[in-house]
Amino acid sequence: MEEEEDKFNGAYVIDTNIFRPLFNVIYEDVFPEIWESVDELIELNKFCSVAEVRKEYDNQLSHRPESVLWAKDHSHLFLLPSAEDVIMLRKIYEIPEFRMKPKDIKNKKSHADGFVVAKAHVLNGWAITDESPTSHDPAKIPNICRHFNVNCMCLHDFLRILKNKEYLNE
Repeated sequence: MEEEEDKFNGAYVIDTNIFRPLFNVIYEDVFPEIWESVDELIELNKFCSVAEVRKEYDNQLSHRPESVLWAKDHSHLFLLPSAEDVIMLRKIYEIPEFRMKPKDIKNKKSHADGFVVAKAHVLNGWAITDESPTSHDPAKIPNICRHFNVNCMCLHDFLRILKNKEYLNE
């Protein structure tokens, strides 16, 4: 796993709610420059996600054949938790507000947020999400990131980076 962390150091760790607009709104034939940037990030090992996101992805995007094919072709980008991730996850879930709600556990709902933050922390990267920080649901990625000093970015800012190829200056 250490090799993986070196390989993806500084990567953008993508939440499920970023994949949805990529496949449902930002079509490759309409926005080719965005998808070219995604491909460049993949080549630079700066674009990844986590296995928990893959579970959510499969549930939420299985109706789009191109997203199913993309996930299959890029399965290596959905990383399993490393030992360091597990240590970070323990720290996250020690805080009651960041734990899954009992109804989500009962309904076997996947909850990738902690995994995204843990991976971004371990990789010294960025958690990319379209969630907003809220006080009524503190278990949101921006809130967890702020608590643990992990870089976090919204979809709009991420798309700006992709459009302007700002990742090439890093």
